[in-house]
Amino acid sequence: KKDIEDCKKDSNLTNCTILQKKLFEAELDLNHIIDQEVRGAITRSRVQWTEEGERSTKYFFGLEKSNGKKKSISKLIDIEGNDLTDQENISSHVVNFYQNLPAVMATLR
Repeated sequence: KKDIEDCKKDSNLTNCTILQKKLFEAELDLNHIIDQEVRGAITRSRVQWTEEGERSTKYFFGLEKSNGKKKSISKLIDIEGNDLTDQENISSHVVNFYQNLPAVMATLR
């Protein structure tokens, strides 16, 4: 790269079209080589992180489990006032509610 920069500054070479073309091609080749080296470094760093990176621990699995519980419905009270705590009953009730919702909305119009 230093040689290319030196050639650009040389006043004797700036007037020659053939040499300017060769200089331009050399710069393109150099940029291509640098791009390939950068891509290789990125790939190697990904491999290294995958091999040596942070592993999921008991703590993170616990967080996932806790977050999953927060996203679920543990208790539902139906229209008659019954407590539904079984996941199968809650799921069934929710599905039935939304399946019947269009018909109920139509009667309200």
